[in-house]
Formats: sequence, structure tokens, C-alpha cells
Amino acid sequence: GIEMTTPPDEAALINFQVGFAWENIIKDALEASGRTFRFQEPLSMPELNLSGTAEFVVDLGHDLWLIADTKTMRSQWFWYLANTNKDFLKNSPEYELQVGAYVLMARSMGLNVPRGQLAFISKDDGMIWREIGVPLTPELEKKIRDRCAYLNGFPDSGKLPPCECTGWKQGYCSFGDPTTMQKNKKGKLLNTSCCSEELWKKSTSN
Repeated sequence: GIEMTTPPDEAALINFQVGFAWENIIKDALEASGRTFRFQEPLSMPELNLSGTAEFVVDLGHDLWLIADTKTMRSQWFWYLANTNKDFLKNSPEYELQVGAYVLMARSMGLNVPRGQLAFISKDDGMIWREIGVPLTPELEKKIRDRCAYLNGFPDSGKLPPCECTGWKQGYCSFGDPTTMQKNKKGKLLNTSCCSEELWKKSTSN
């Protein structure tokens, strides 16, 4: 119920629209192929207090389904990974958790989903740079369950979860401290502090 202190600006909202546009491009392609699929499918798992919306749940036939999700990125992100030999999922572990959680929820709702699929797309030229399968391994399922248990412990305790905004995430956090914003190398005004206990207390006391 706390209002955002540094909500997404116009540029960020445009980036969101690019992601939405790609969802619809893939939706049109799936429809043209004649494949059965569900778009923006709500998923939930009450025992973990977990819910979400999968972009695509695709019928593979033989009572098998695939969870598919797209991520639109700037081309520089792909160049950075190529030049540093960094792994796509290790660089952004939250993507693996997200898609794995979709698979876990879908299975709990009775769908036979062997794995998820991530497609990384360049916003600059529309190229699909990489597609990666995300199997729900026992290790990944444990990470998801542990993460849910950790987060579910905070509402009843009345404590604020520790801030996890590191690197670029801090600058784009919707709960930044507006008094600490500074211009980056490209002249964009970004947070340098966010999710603070003081800011939370100030917001809840109003």
C-alpha cells in the first residue's frame, strides 16, 4: 500500500511497451502456426502464497505443455555477455527463478510441464539472440520454495525485507530516495539510494 517514490519515467514505460509488443508478435506467430496455446495465463500455488501470469503456455501434444517467456534487452547487453563469456542465466538468476516458479505452479495445477523456455530478444534490431531451456531441477525447486518461505516470513513480523537492489537495479528501483538521485554517464537521472528503513517509516507515517 506504499506509493512509489520514484515511479518509472516515460523512457521506462516505453521500454515496457516494447516488451508487450513482442508478446503480441509471438502470439500472432503461434496463432498463424495453428498451435494450441494459452496467453497471459494466471497461475497460483496457495501453499507457497505464490501467484503469477505466464506469457505463454504452449501445447506440445501428448498431454505436454511448455511455459514460454520473453525478455527484451538492449543489444549492448548481448555484446557484454559475448565479450565476457558470462552465462545468460547466471547473470540474471531471477529469470530462472521466475520461469521455474511458473513451471512449479503449472504442475501444481495439474498441467504436465516438463520445462520452461526463455527467449532473449534485442530491442534494437528485433533479433532473437538466444533461447534457453529452464528445467525444474530439484535444486531450482528448492531455491523457489526457500525464497517463498523467506519472503512469507516478513508480513507477519512487521519488518522490512533487506534491500536487494544492487548495481543497475538500485537506479531503477520504484522505491528510491528522490533526494539522492544523480545523473549517470548518459545524463539519465537515477537513484543512488533506495528501499531504506527511513523512507519506509516516513511513507507509512503519512
